Amino acid sequence: MRHFERHRTHRIGWLRAAVLGANDGIVSTASLVLGVAAALASAATFSVGAVLPLIVVLMVPLAALMWTVAGSSLVFLALLGALAARAGGVSA
Repeated sequence: MRHFERHRTHRIGWLRAAVLGANDGIVSTASLVLGVAAALASAATFSVGAVLPLIVVLMVPLAALMWTVAGSSLVFLALLGALAARAGGVSA
């Protein structure tokens, strides 16, 4: 007894290629968007960290400038570090 059913599995390659190609496109686009978002977040935190000592420079008299900028930079670094630790879920 012979088996005479017709199957078209030999022509299914185009569908598989289309699905895998679409998945590659979706994953690469999502990766690009997340990379850009991470770069923008990094630039924003860098800008905040750079602006805070500059604001102090504008408010402090010239005679006490060096010590005030150094102290405020350390304070702002500690505050941003604590904020980053809290955002990362680090327990104290």
